[in-house]
Amino acid sequence: MSLISVEFNDLRAGGSFFQLIPITMRKQISVAFNFGDSVRLKTEPDMKRIVTGYILRQSGRPMYELAWNVESTWHHEVEIENFSDNSKKVHGFGK
Repeated sequence: MSLISVEFNDLRAGGSFFQLIPITMRKQISVAFNFGDSVRLKTEPDMKRIVTGYILRQSGRPMYELAWNVESTWHHEVEIENFSDNSKKVHGFGK
């Protein structure tokens, strides 16, 4: 599991004259899968997919973009598990 920092920028009404005040909110969230991880869907255990992105939903839970062939789909963390083979990372996604 990894921690990522997320920064939100917004304008909020405030002050005595209802002026817009810029605010910045920072939050750290934990993600179970990183970019380049080999994973599979629990409903399709034979198909290997690669984590290519994630977004933070309004609920505070991340959704993961999984790619295979030329397609990609979005999934919740509970739908995904690690693919049990020797290759954990795909070249090009490492730090």
